[in-house]
Amino acid sequence: MNIRDFKKSDVFTFEAKCNLWNKENVNFSVDFFDEAKGKELEILSEHLVDIEKQLQWIGENRTSIEKALIDDDMVSLADDWASSAAEAEDEEQECYIMEDGQKVFMPISEEDFCKSLYIDGLNINFENSWDKPTIDMYLCCSPDYFAYHCISIFIDENKKIEAGSLAG
Repeated sequence: MNIRDFKKSDVFTFEAKCNLWNKENVNFSVDFFDEAKGKELEILSEHLVDIEKQLQWIGENRTSIEKALIDDDMVSLADDWASSAAEAEDEEQECYIMEDGQKVFMPISEEDFCKSLYIDGLNINFENSWDKPTIDMYLCCSPDYFAYHCISIFIDENKKIEAGSLAG
């Protein structure tokens, strides 16, 4: 990762793209503490390694994030949302056609749910500490079980993963 990969943001301190979970060009943002105002580029160049560590942690902990979603009963929620779509009439097994046109067979397995997940975007927030930032992630599914909504995830400074609600 290189400082040229980042651009100043209107909302966050900087934005960039990365590759995570086998998806290219995942949008992510980085937020610094208020004292950084005026020296953002200098601070960014000093802390590229810290940003890379957080992205690496996300890449290495997909299974833990998926487990948090499963523990929070997101698979059942996906079943509920998917079963409200149009039913496919040409299938022997219960099947629905999602808004993105993909067919979903019921019930959705944990494995299929986890395979469907991809990162739509994330924010790494260094406002309190370079060593212990917080992370907000937005996960989407393909097939789109949640009709153009994302799953909001919060990862606290101790890397405790909390599945949030749907956003969108």
